[in-house]
Amino acid sequence: MRHEGEEFMQAMQQQRHGMIQAENALVRTLERLGVSSSGLYLAGMLSILVSLAEFVTGLFGGQFTKGPRWERMGVFVGLWVPTFLILGKIMEDRERMRGERVA
Repeated sequence: MRHEGEEFMQAMQQQRHGMIQAENALVRTLERLGVSSSGLYLAGMLSILVSLAEFVTGLFGGQFTKGPRWERMGVFVGLWVPTFLILGKIMEDRERMRGERVA
């Protein structure tokens, strides 16, 4: 008879395996598109700037009145930053494993 803890651990391992497969598929797609770790790090830094500009001025929101919509859009764009930086680190690690020059 299996314990609940064992079933939980097996379910977690299966979920982790699925997440790793999805991550690998995304990274392989980025590699086919020629996206480098430097490009992803740059995208993360630019996202910070765009987020700040949107939050403060609404520059990219398309409205000419201040309001909560600008702030929400700034926060939304700010949520992209960790995604780009994590993907950049994953790509950097893969580039190092392949022996490519990492900028």
